[in-house]
Amino acid sequence: VELEREAVGANLDLQAAAARVAQSRAALQVSGAALLPSVDAGASYARQRASGKGTNALSGATDQHAFSLSQAGFDANWELDLWGRARRLQESSAAQLEAAGFDAAAMRVSLTAEVARVYLELRGVQNDLRVARWNSEIAAKSLHVAERRRSQGVATEFDTSVARAQLASFEAAIPELEGRGDALAN
Repeated sequence: VELEREAVGANLDLQAAAARVAQSRAALQVSGAALLPSVDAGASYARQRASGKGTNALSGATDQHAFSLSQAGFDANWELDLWGRARRLQESSAAQLEAAGFDAAAMRVSLTAEVARVYLELRGVQNDLRVARWNSEIAAKSLHVAERRRSQGVATEFDTSVARAQLASFEAAIPELEGRGDALAN
């Protein structure tokens, strides 16, 4: 489980899929806003002085009379969706969000299945390596017995050659299995 968690956290494809889900979620929110009314508000304030020549902005002249102008207001508008354009946009965005979510989930399942497959294969190779080492030990003991029997005249050179070949075969398998195990562990 920890290996799967680590693989999910480090996988760039899953991070990209999560970003696509977030992007689709934002697009859905934007498309839903088209169905709602929009309201704009504004306000302004100005301080001016009146003189005999008309109004102008504040200046250092002393014969002018000051007054204030302020305005406030708001606008509201709403698009009637008679032909369903905005609703279809929202449905399309919802479908894209759902598809992005399914893609991300499928990637996660695929990644965790691959981690589990590699883990099981690694355990199999480790088991094969243990058996190969055990067989190598047995073959070394058999070679020792065959050499003692040959020295006592009970066995032939062929018997020791066969025992030596079996030992070499088992010992040759060990580095290959170690290499496969290291590759799978990585």
